Amino acid sequence: MNIPVSNLPDEDMQNAPKALVRASKRAWLLAQQTGTEFVIVRNGQLVREIPKPGEIRQIQSLPDSEKRNDADA
Repeated sequence: MNIPVSNLPDEDMQNAPKALVRASKRAWLLAQQTGTEFVIVRNGQLVREIPKPGEIRQIQSLPDSEKRNDADA
C-alpha cells in the first residue's frame, strides 16, 4: 500500500497520513462488527458499504487525482 507522505516540516503533520489510514482501518472494523455503513469516497462518488463478517479490506491510498498538495493546505 502506498501511503501519501506529507512534506510539511512539522513532525506531527508528517505522521498524519499514517494516522488517517489507521483510523480508517479501525472505523471499517467497527462497521464490520456492528453491521453499520462504512462511507468512503471512491472515484469522486460517495459510497456506502456494509462490511461482511470475516471480510478483509485493504485500505488503498488516494488516487493521484484526489491527492492534495501540501502547499494547497
